[in-house]
Order: sequence, then C-alpha cells, then structure tokens
Amino acid sequence: MKAIISWSEECLQKDVIRTTSISKATVRNIYKELRRICLTAMERVERLGSNNSIVQIDECLLTKRKYNVGRMPCQKWIFGAIDSLSKHFIIKHIESLRGVIIESIREDSKVHSDH
Repeated sequence: MKAIISWSEECLQKDVIRTTSISKATVRNIYKELRRICLTAMERVERLGSNNSIVQIDECLLTKRKYNVGRMPCQKWIFGAIDSLSKHFIIKHIESLRGVIIESIREDSKVHSDH
C-alpha cells in the first residue's frame, strides 16, 4: 500500500526503496503495473460527447533537449479532450490531429478549442 500511495504522489522509485522495506524489484513491478492499468483505462474510453455536451480539446507539443542545447531530437504531440457532462476524458500520443478528433469525438458534439 505504501508503494501505491507513493506512486500516486509521484515519488521516485529510489525514494520508496530507501524509506520502506520493499525490494527494488517489487517497487519496480508495482510502478510498472500501475502505469499499465492507467494506460489501459485511458484507451478504453468510448467516443466522447453527445448532442447535449461540449467537448473541450487541446493539443501540446512535448520536446526535450539534452542540457537545453542544440536541436530538439525528441518531439511528441499529445492530444487531450474532456466531455463537459460526463467528465470522461482522453489523452493520446498522436501523429494526426484530424484523425484523432474524428476517431474520439461523436459527430453530434459541440467542440471547443483554443484555435
């Protein structure tokens, strides 16, 4: 239970190992399983929206540069949407924004974006 609580509080694995009597392998397996459960739950959401709800969408470009110098070799687009009534949401790594909108949101929904 301590490892699960620590994971939910975004504690590092090494800190959990240091402050509890749980082995390194067990902490690693618990963290891995919790990540898998979250990813599975996010992928299971049906299409968002209805004719009575508003779906809010946004996208974000995540980048990383080593030591904040040089070109950015790693760039990933993330898409998120939330249904105003049901509060169901999705977060996905995407290649095409149009494709994920068509795939994730019902046609009869009102969509709000910052664009």
